[in-house]
Amino acid sequence: MPFSKHAPATIVNLSMAVAVLAAGCSSSNNPKTYPVTGKVTYRGQPVTSGIVLLTPENNGHAATGSLESDGSFRLTTFRKHDGAVPGKYRVAVQVFPAEGAGLPGAEFAGKKPPVPQKYISAASSDLIAEIKAGENNVELPLKD
Repeated sequence: MPFSKHAPATIVNLSMAVAVLAAGCSSSNNPKTYPVTGKVTYRGQPVTSGIVLLTPENNGHAATGSLESDGSFRLTTFRKHDGAVPGKYRVAVQVFPAEGAGLPGAEFAGKKPPVPQKYISAASSDLIAEIKAGENNVELPLKD
């Protein structure tokens, strides 16, 4: 099928429209984030599986991080390990069973969950973190 005489202009216009839309989705419109690392412990031992979830006390963007085998985490808001936007956050720690995937708070093969269940939700957790401009380290010692 032959191109019409308007085809080159149509292709250019479509290309420009796609470029404008892509620019509108650019991460440059997101608020500035700062690196956040930390460690979760319970009874002096690292919590080794699950996620850390920071929920802003006011309107804002939540941040999450996966727990590593040593209890450490790095937060993500918009891009992997970009950190968090400065502000105050309520913190939840959702622990998963070591064997098999499951939802937070799911059965742990008939055993007691490895950390107190109050930490499963930001609403019931008493953990607070404040993220500031610059590098941040957040230690989260869980208590009974």
